[in-house]
Amino acid sequence: MYKLNKKRIMCVVLSIGILFLISSFAKAEDKMVIHFIDVGQGDAILVEFPCGSMLIDTGAEVNTEFNGKEALIKYLSHRFESTNKKKIIDLLVLTHPHKDHVLAASALIDNGFIFKNIVDDGLIDSRLKSASGGRQSFFIHQWAADNPDKTKFEKITIDKIAAGKGYTSPILDPITSCEESNIDPKIIALWGGSGDVSGEHKNVGNHSIVLKVVFGNASALFTGDIESTGINDMLNLLGNQSSIFQADIYKVADHGSTNGTTVNLLKAVHPRAAFFMASPFDRQISWTAFSFGYPRKDAIEKLTGPFGASESRNEIEVPVATGPENFETLLISRAVYGTSWDGNIIVVAKPDRTYEIKTNQ
Repeated sequence: MYKLNKKRIMCVVLSIGILFLISSFAKAEDKMVIHFIDVGQGDAILVEFPCGSMLIDTGAEVNTEFNGKEALIKYLSHRFESTNKKKIIDLLVLTHPHKDHVLAASALIDNGFIFKNIVDDGLIDSRLKSASGGRQSFFIHQWAADNPDKTKFEKITIDKIAAGKGYTSPILDPITSCEESNIDPKIIALWGGSGDVSGEHKNVGNHSIVLKVVFGNASALFTGDIESTGINDMLNLLGNQSSIFQADIYKVADHGSTNGTTVNLLKAVHPRAAFFMASPFDRQISWTAFSFGYPRKDAIEKLTGPFGASESRNEIEVPVATGPENFETLLISRAVYGTSWDGNIIVVAKPDRTYEIKTNQ
């Protein structure tokens, strides 16, 4: 009888030990996975945590040569299938109502994706007619209103953002820790929509939601299409020297435009690696990086300069624009990446601030 009990005890102890090792291994593999998805001229960024996911923007370039809607749906569907997850995304962030940031929103819903929480910059009511993505944004507003059992909705406006602290809420930050991970990601808004859409603030991009995401000691900053006017206002509100801007991973604003990158913002962020989103320069038709001239040479020079990305990548010769429909090549070796150069980009960031960058995925 004693021997039998001893064997049982040993089995229980061994089982507990195995479970502890498995649990410890799972915790050690905690990671935040950021997907900069190549949708052509536009932004679509999937951020995965062990206990949930968020999608920042649903932009897409659609023309006779490329269909960004189809590319986004295919990428997300494959990702969710490969990880055995349902098409449920905890948070959808629509940074501002430009079509290269919202165009595929309704297509995703039509293809079975469900968004449990949705935020936008609250600008659609005042800029519906003139904003290029107004119709899509209005659709999302209506879908959220018609489906209160499926989703919660909130407008992120600058009057909610506290000086030096930013803003968060259960809707903006619905992802917590769980059995798979004890890390609770933090999602904080540093900027949003304003009622002032006149003068220098007429540009819808300057009302973009700007997000700081923290996962353990790793961090990322997502900037929508904010430009110099909005950047200066944001820095003044939160403080140029505030550590709240500091981030390892920096999503470059406005597709690498001249006004989307400022030295003052780079000084505040201290990025280790920077990422812009734009279409390939050789797709020479309207509403593309070619027609707009993205990324601009002067922006890339700032990003590879003394206040830009602090880490390196393999030396590469890349196309940069000096103006609309005008490109030349530039040799870079700092950690600046773009979907127009590198296709789909995946960043795997761990809580200890180590990370891996995969291109052309």
